Amino acid sequence: MSVLFIPFMDIRGQSPRWRAFWPAKALGMAGVETRCIPWQRCRRTDIEWATVTVFERPANALVRPWWRDGPWWGALRRRRLQSLWDAAKARGSVGYELDDLVFVPGHERGRADVTQWQIEHLRRADFLLTSTETLRGHLLEFHERVFTLPNCLDTEGFTPPPGGTDRSPLRVGWACGATHGEDEPLFLLIAEALAKRLGDSIELLLWGRPSEAVMRALRCLPSPSRLLPLCLWSEVPRRLAEFDINLIPLADTPLNACKSAVHWIEAAALGIPSVASPTGEFPEVIRDGESGFLARHPEEWAEHVATLIESPERRRRMGDTARAEVLAKRTLSQQGPMLRAILASVGGSGARSASQ
Repeated sequence: MSVLFIPFMDIRGQSPRWRAFWPAKALGMAGVETRCIPWQRCRRTDIEWATVTVFERPANALVRPWWRDGPWWGALRRRRLQSLWDAAKARGSVGYELDDLVFVPGHERGRADVTQWQIEHLRRADFLLTSTETLRGHLLEFHERVFTLPNCLDTEGFTPPPGGTDRSPLRVGWACGATHGEDEPLFLLIAEALAKRLGDSIELLLWGRPSEAVMRALRCLPSPSRLLPLCLWSEVPRRLAEFDINLIPLADTPLNACKSAVHWIEAAALGIPSVASPTGEFPEVIRDGESGFLARHPEEWAEHVATLIESPERRRRMGDTARAEVLAKRTLSQQGPMLRAILASVGGSGARSASQ
């Protein structure tokens, strides 16, 4: 078995530590021949090499917001993506990987055409891969062969700062990606509770693309705040290490119910304690009070953060516990054999060693 992964976006010079490369690296560590080539640079010879091709979130390639190139280029992107799909189907087994509840009925995000494309290809695939059991339940509507592969981490680069941190004020951070707009009202309630309780003893860090309304609201609080710009994936561990406490506020929505605990995993790998909403996969992976805190209302968030602020020993112990659990359960060495077994069941009876 030879497996080709086609992620939805180009890495643009970033290192293979980028998340999209991790399943391919995990499978290679398990003794399977793998390649990972972004769809823009994938060629027919790459397709012909593979007996199994996994498209990673291909519908996202049709809607990336930084491609402000109009309908003509959009049509070319769709045509190229379709040609890769057709070639892969003619060659062997094709998998569709989806990590979020997006572009399915009721969650079109304003792109009914992309939703229709995705539904068609979910049904045409030979199997589907996803990261949580809740999302798997949604995808069973479109295909009977849906496999859950929990998100894991390539620990390269994710090393806690030696000796920990000794900063004042301590930094309380939120990584707010493109799918977290609906979480902003909850975050602002939490920020207000934190500022009221802790004042200028903390600094609020936002990393990503928060709305201007959020930044304006933060400037009115007694706690200082700062926006960290987006960065190359190779710089993510260093950027995340600027947090002393990691916040994961998630509104109670169907989208968030399907989310994996990847934000906890990445912070934990750096020994950073997290406070998270009891939504999605988080109640399953966080042992409340041991490997993180779960918080249900703003006052509870403030209480948990205050506990970690006031007790450096508790903060260190919780970060160490979370890191130990990630290293034991959520690294590529655990993911590789799981993925190998899944792909062997859909793409052949066994895997050919990379050395053969």
